[in-house]
Amino acid sequence: MKIKTIILLLLAAVTVFAAAPVVNNVRFAQRDDGSLLVDIYYDVTDADGDILEVGVTASNDDGASWNLPCTRFGGDVGKGIVPGINKHIVWDFFTDNPWVSGNSYRVRVTANEMNSTGNTPPTASFTVEPTFGTTQTVFNFDATGCSDLEDPTSALQVRWDWEDNGAWDTDYTTIKTATNQFPISTGVKTIRLEVMDSGGLRDATTRQVTITLKTGTMTDIDGNVYQTVKIGNQWWMAQDLKVTHYRNGDPIPNVTDNTQWVNLTTGAYCYYDNNRSYADTYSALYNCYAVNDSRNIAPAGWHVPTDTEWQTLINFLGGDAVACGKMKETGTEHWNSPNTGATNESGFTARPGGYRSYSNGSFYDMIYTAYYWSATEFNTNYAWVRLLYYNLDDVSHGYGSKHAGFSVRLVRD
Repeated sequence: MKIKTIILLLLAAVTVFAAAPVVNNVRFAQRDDGSLLVDIYYDVTDADGDILEVGVTASNDDGASWNLPCTRFGGDVGKGIVPGINKHIVWDFFTDNPWVSGNSYRVRVTANEMNSTGNTPPTASFTVEPTFGTTQTVFNFDATGCSDLEDPTSALQVRWDWEDNGAWDTDYTTIKTATNQFPISTGVKTIRLEVMDSGGLRDATTRQVTITLKTGTMTDIDGNVYQTVKIGNQWWMAQDLKVTHYRNGDPIPNVTDNTQWVNLTTGAYCYYDNNRSYADTYSALYNCYAVNDSRNIAPAGWHVPTDTEWQTLINFLGGDAVACGKMKETGTEHWNSPNTGATNESGFTARPGGYRSYSNGSFYDMIYTAYYWSATEFNTNYAWVRLLYYNLDDVSHGYGSKHAGFSVRLVRD
């Protein structure tokens, strides 16, 4: 029996909604010119205007299943479709479904975001060696493991955010290896890599490294052992000095009388409030005559820092405005609250030993301020000093009378 050419009766379409993009107002009809072609129209929107991939599925049982052969299309279908209204697809129904007819047909239009070339995003990947180090360690990063289905690895571009703080530290480059140090801050650091392909698609990933301070010890002539720390290119004591003898073994006088203290023109030391029990926590206070005595208050290989060496340290920590917090011991066990900005990320571990007055020999400011001598004279009667306060982020720079009693830190030769 000869089967006649039949015009299909296609009923109302099912509207399909996607989270983003959104397809709606789907309508279709078979042409009555004998071609059996089906015209499908739809509207599609996308909030950020991405290029789309549009697909069509069909049902011949009122949508109970969507398995009807449905492949022969032209028009606004497939990859590279721009969002808009009255998008038009032409379906060659007869080629897909020869010699069939019915009245229970449905079509469904779907859309997914993609770029116009059908490009797939790259995959970010990198290694780091080592994964544990100090503030002096050079870490090596290798992103040659990045990949992409369309582009060779050599064509992919990468950039780095060394502390995953949202600010990219490098520009995009096709060079996949890099090195970095973390010279100031310690702890677990997260590094972010972003990779971009030739179509502008991106991917990112992170890895972590653990940073500790590079530390050591130093022993004075009295046998006191001090922690030391490398900050930048300088080695500093991480504790205040409490030695009671010069390098050659001569004693440094311990002067307790206030009147005698303010009239000294030779070296001396004391403890805050003349209380020896403070020595272990806040060490000793020295006048500037002891600091600059030719017999040396420092052991061999160390010296009292010059004003320039203090500034080198402070500049390395970000400058006068922020270095104070990076130098102060954290918390309020020894510092008065609020101990503003204290992170001690440098490992300097400054404590507020206060000072002894040059004018009356009295003691002031313990738990509030750390005063440090430099070896640089301001004039005959004064020398440059550095001051760290409990309520400030910045390091103060001034000069103090040589008769005053301040704390001492040493730097390695």
